[in-house]
Amino acid sequence: MVARRNANLTAEALESFAASRVRSGALVSLTDAVPKEPPDPDAEAVVCGQPSDLVIGPYTSVAGCTRFRGSIHLSDTTAGTLEPLSSLVHIDGSLTLFRNHTDDFTALRNLRRVGAKFQMRLLQGPGLDGFDALAEVGELRLLSSGELTSLDWLPALTRVRESALVMTAPPLSMEDIESFLSRLDIGGETAVMTSE
Repeated sequence: MVARRNANLTAEALESFAASRVRSGALVSLTDAVPKEPPDPDAEAVVCGQPSDLVIGPYTSVAGCTRFRGSIHLSDTTAGTLEPLSSLVHIDGSLTLFRNHTDDFTALRNLRRVGAKFQMRLLQGPGLDGFDALAEVGELRLLSSGELTSLDWLPALTRVRESALVMTAPPLSMEDIESFLSRLDIGGETAVMTSE
């Protein structure tokens, strides 16, 4: 079977036909077939905002978005106020958690990527729930008040494109921090500071 110069037949369709209709061992030649287009990750995206946008709250302007072009600052929040963020998969800008009164961030359970800085300052709990899908950030900044007991709440994080800074205190140990950082692909400098 030979197929050549037929733009209406994709390589995938011809391979499927050959697998089901052509005798085993027969010659199949696919010439000038249209290659299968890779899926566009943003084809189904609901994109909101502009790069200069900074959402501090309420977060209703982001409700229903899967990609937000700006940055989001979560400060002094409680768990119920975060639900408008539940559809977010990608934040182009930064995500800052500052002095939050909750450790329940399950509203952000679909978030996979933060394009710029992911910054956590003065966390007021032993860990955070809800970041199970977060796999990539631009920069990582963890500036803790010493309440953290582990970094297990970032299980999917494997890529930090630029730099990482961890400043914390016991009960989080240097061994915990080093173990966490060792599984990350960090594109730039890493700095760790701990206080007794």
